[in-house]
Parts: sequence; structure tokens; C-alpha cells
Amino acid sequence: MSLRFVFAASAALALASCAGRTPAPVSLSQPSDQATSCEGFAAEIAANNSRALSLAQQQSNTNAKNVGAAVVGVLLFPPLLLAMDLSGADGVELQALRARNEHIATLMRQRNCANIPPASPEAAQGKAIDDRIRDARRGGEQPYCKDVGGYETYKQRTGEVCRL
Repeated sequence: MSLRFVFAASAALALASCAGRTPAPVSLSQPSDQATSCEGFAAEIAANNSRALSLAQQQSNTNAKNVGAAVVGVLLFPPLLLAMDLSGADGVELQALRARNEHIATLMRQRNCANIPPASPEAAQGKAIDDRIRDARRGGEQPYCKDVGGYETYKQRTGEVCRL
């Protein structure tokens, strides 16, 4: 019986060491902000949006893994509950990136920069879909749904239907 306990305790410690990570949020303002050009800010917003999309996917994956660990942990192997990632690091970093992008957009407006990019990944994706819809409609033919964000998105944005 004691050998089982040692094995279970060892497994629990090993799993617990893998669970979670420390968040590393980006600072709202950077020392280089005063010297950064409009183009540099636009590039930073684009990079932050790309990173934010990646973090959102990681957050979704972490949530799915946590649900799986909870179900298996409650039903079969309770030490697995220690492997759940409850740190919320992805969410903290995601919020910090969004706040940084809003700060950059404010700085760009203060400097009267032209073409301020969307400050959130969702807005950037929406703009990209709108651009694809506009380009597809220029051709005069009904666009394919896969090219314009899907059937529901196209119908919602234009009131028309696309080709499947």
C-alpha cells in the first residue's frame, strides 16, 4: 500500500510542476514611445494583434485541458486535479496587449498619424474580412463563402448570400 502512495504522490508532484506559468504582461508604455514613428507604432500594433490571436488560442486550449483534467481527476485520478492551469497567464497577457494597443492608438492620434490600424485583433480580423468582401464584390460575381469569412458573416455584413 505504501508503494502505491509513493507512486501517486510522485505523479502528483510531477504533474503539479507542469501546471500553469507566470504571466509576463507587456508594459502599457515603453521608454521608446517618444522616439517611435507612426510606422513603427503601426507595426507594433500588428505584431501585438498577431500575438493576441495566438494567446486567445492558447487560452482556449488551456480551458479545454482544464476541463479534461477536472473530469478525469474527479472521476478516476484525483492527483490529476493538480495539473490544472489556474494561473490565467494567457488572459493577463491578452489584456495587457489590448491595453498597450489602445495606448499606442492614442499616441498615434495625438501625433496626427494617418492610417491608425485597428487596436484589437477582432477589429483587425473584421477589417480584413470587409476588405476581402469589397475586393470580391468588385469582380461583379457572387463571391465564394470561404473567401469572405463564411456564409453567416457575409450575410450579416451585406444582406446577401455567397456561393458555397
